[in-house]
Amino acid sequence: MKTIALVAMLAAACYPARSSGPEVESVAAARAPLAEYRTFTFGFTENPPAAYQASARSLEVERRVRELIGAALREKGYVQDDSKPTFVVRFGAGTQQEERAPDVEDPTVSASDGLSLGEINVRIFDASTKTEVWRGSAVSHIDLTKDIDNSLLQRAVQGILESFPTRSVTSVQPVASPVAPTAAR
Repeated sequence: MKTIALVAMLAAACYPARSSGPEVESVAAARAPLAEYRTFTFGFTENPPAAYQASARSLEVERRVRELIGAALREKGYVQDDSKPTFVVRFGAGTQQEERAPDVEDPTVSASDGLSLGEINVRIFDASTKTEVWRGSAVSHIDLTKDIDNSLLQRAVQGILESFPTRSVTSVQPVASPVAPTAAR
């Protein structure tokens, strides 16, 4: 029993990122006109990131991520407009089996015991020039033996889009002027 507790403590100490959430990166092009963007659409889904594989699971992740990206962008003040977008969002997801040496102390643990890396990439393109203006990604340890973790996906998308600018809303509607009461006739 003490051996099992010690192995569990060592595993938690050696692999803390597995439960802490995604590692996120993002970068914008130096001269990207991000402040001018108002509307978006989704482009074709991208291939999985390099060294990652597509699977039925990653396709389901992409379906869920699309909804999360759309909701996050709307929350930032953008409007989805498939007819006249100012930017196009493309994204992809994939998994990579983590290479790990078998545990000599515990022969029941193998290198293929569920833990893998999952990655989501989001790329944003200017709709008129078709040039990439922004990109972000999130990588996290995932357990392929369990259901897809929706809260992890949400944290990943929020983390990826955190540095994408919030649209500043300027009122273009005229201010209502008071109506003078009309005399009763």
